[in-house]
Amino acid sequence: MGYRAICMVFMLVTGLLYLLNYARKIKANPKKSLLHDVPQKFTGDVQVKALSTREKAAGIAFLALMGYMLFGTLTMGFGFTEMAGVFIAVR
Repeated sequence: MGYRAICMVFMLVTGLLYLLNYARKIKANPKKSLLHDVPQKFTGDVQVKALSTREKAAGIAFLALMGYMLFGTLTMGFGFTEMAGVFIAVR
């Protein structure tokens, strides 16, 4: 576990330093960006679609089954078999 923690910290710090260096470079000169020549198609017109009754029912069923799995894991000692059964029921 200690070796994995050391590797994770090393990779996290290395990635963060690379990202900060790249961001500093792009802020100074945006033409150095890898995506500088790619046309952006973003428009500010975002329309939010209302959920249908079927989508709402699916969301409620998913949340109910996840709640049941959490409850079963914490209080009834669900193992991998029972949790797999809940995931199959969600599908």
